[in-house]
Amino acid sequence: MIQTMRPPLRAALAAIAAAAGLVLAGCAEPGTVPTGTGLVPPTVTPPAVTAPTPATAPPDPVAPQTCTTDRPMVTHGPVEAGLGHRGMLLRLLNCGTKPYRVRGYPSVAILDGRQTLMPVEVRHGSSYFGRDLGPADLTLKPGGSAVAVLAWSATVTAGDPAEGAYLRVAPTDRDETTTYPVRFDLGTTGAVDVTAWSYRLPT
Repeated sequence: MIQTMRPPLRAALAAIAAAAGLVLAGCAEPGTVPTGTGLVPPTVTPPAVTAPTPATAPPDPVAPQTCTTDRPMVTHGPVEAGLGHRGMLLRLLNCGTKPYRVRGYPSVAILDGRQTLMPVEVRHGSSYFGRDLGPADLTLKPGGSAVAVLAWSATVTAGDPAEGAYLRVAPTDRDETTTYPVRFDLGTTGAVDVTAWSYRLPT
């Protein structure tokens, strides 16, 4: 929508245009200055060429938050970042028809781009993104769920930083695993932290 210029602003622009006309009056050619004025002809500088900004990497796809099987399965939320730390919510869904009992920690592994297991230590406990309450006996009814937090640090100290490309996860070490594409910028820490399954995140 074209806005009507207010009178004071229009008057100011008219004054500037009139002043410019007085300065340029008598110029033989554009870009020249009349002799005897003591003015120096302007220097035309070509605009600087700015390198294109590289495109940022697309976010990792978020796992489906509904059952895609008839067994207990683990899904995950988006990766959150803060002060060099990374974290994501893991959710255990009981997709079966019977109550599912679980105790302890999710089974977690980090894979590289070829889906080969990386030498990443999986530590059980609290992290920047989640407080660990320790193992507890949980019973999930059909359709019920539990949550845990997976976190890591992107700190680089010495050596080459490591980067994972996939998350392999299961409710426990005894359950069938599921693999999701997830970028893990692990820095040089070589470790991730995971909390125990809980009905809800501790506050």
